[in-house]
Amino acid sequence: MTGERSLLARVRPAAIGLLIVAALAQCVLFVLLPFSGYDSPFHLFHIAELHQLASTSGLWLPHWLPDAFRGFGSPALTFYAPLSYLITTACYALFTGLSAAAIAKLAGLVTLALSGVTMAQYLRRGLRLDLRASALGALL
Repeated sequence: MTGERSLLARVRPAAIGLLIVAALAQCVLFVLLPFSGYDSPFHLFHIAELHQLASTSGLWLPHWLPDAFRGFGSPALTFYAPLSYLITTACYALFTGLSAAAIAKLAGLVTLALSGVTMAQYLRRGLRLDLRASALGALL
């Protein structure tokens, strides 16, 4: 038992330092870098269009986007990952002044925080680890 405690005492400062550096790097990248990727224009348009439809007609997951393709419309195939669009629509409803890119970043932070909570619960209840170990595992 003392061997485990001495190992934990040696590893803890390095793990905490690594978490602090990673959190600072994530904050800098979140603020400075744009929301970019090969399909980001598609997602940004969907985020803005779904917010508009949710606020005007009450449809949170519509099957048709009327403003797509310069007004010709397009089917909204949200079979893949509809929860992400629901989260961005909810973030848009809470923070109305933000752009679609800022909403996408905010939704990314929300889902990152929720994944940490989920991992902590899994480690605590599923693997039956103590509170400190599950919290450290969720942060990592």
